[in-house]
Amino acid sequence: MNKWVQLFTRIHIHPVFWLVIAGAVMTARFYELLILFMIVFIHELGHAIAATYYNWRIKQIFLLPFGGALELDEFGNRPIKEEFVVTIAGPLQHIWMVALAFFLYQIDLVSVKDYSLFIEFNMMILLFNCLPILPLDGGKLLSLGLAYFYPFQQAFKNSILLSFVFLSISSLLIIILSPYHIKGWVIVLFLLYSLYQDWKNRTFVFMRFLLEKSTHDIEKYKNRKEIRVQAQDSIQNVVERFYRGMYHTIMVLDNGKKVGKLSETKILEHYF
Repeated sequence: MNKWVQLFTRIHIHPVFWLVIAGAVMTARFYELLILFMIVFIHELGHAIAATYYNWRIKQIFLLPFGGALELDEFGNRPIKEEFVVTIAGPLQHIWMVALAFFLYQIDLVSVKDYSLFIEFNMMILLFNCLPILPLDGGKLLSLGLAYFYPFQQAFKNSILLSFVFLSISSLLIIILSPYHIKGWVIVLFLLYSLYQDWKNRTFVFMRFLLEKSTHDIEKYKNRKEIRVQAQDSIQNVVERFYRGMYHTIMVLDNGKKVGKLSETKILEHYF
């Protein structure tokens, strides 16, 4: 099956969205939900098309009322450039959607009410997804930024902790500005649960990162990095210093003198 056709077979509507659809039908707000669904669908399709272009392994695409989730079978070994493009491919869709809506409004093909509603939903989804909280797009960009300065494991931990800080700030703003905003608290609980799951599974994620790294073709790594370690350091200590998207050479030191050099491949063979 063509990979572009196969992409559409990965799309699934989250059970929460079905509940929202049922509520919209009962309250005669199905039209508004349809606009929201279309925006969310195009946003997630942007991520999925970029991921498919780079031949990423897509497990499924979940559509939620306030966004979506692209579930991948990738564990941090793709080039950071690719991850950046896949991440911003979703938010970029809002630019042409707003431009198209403005054009249709200018030539009187859409009403003022529909145009205002479409712009409001667009900005709502865009701004929400740009929050620096995992698993939102802003949180993924935060994680990629940390990956430039920290090894994979530390960058992943820091991104979860910072996401929790930003989520706490967002919760405080809800308490101050709109303490009875039901939808806002549902989203906060969803994000809090996601962060809890990420933190609980952080060791598993790191092991998948190393396991996938051990099977990667060395030639696919464009960036190389030398790590200097002491002769008495454990292998665990060494692998915890591996960076995302890089192939490592390990320089072994003893009392400040170079006593040997090991490849990442050799270290991972012994590790597993």
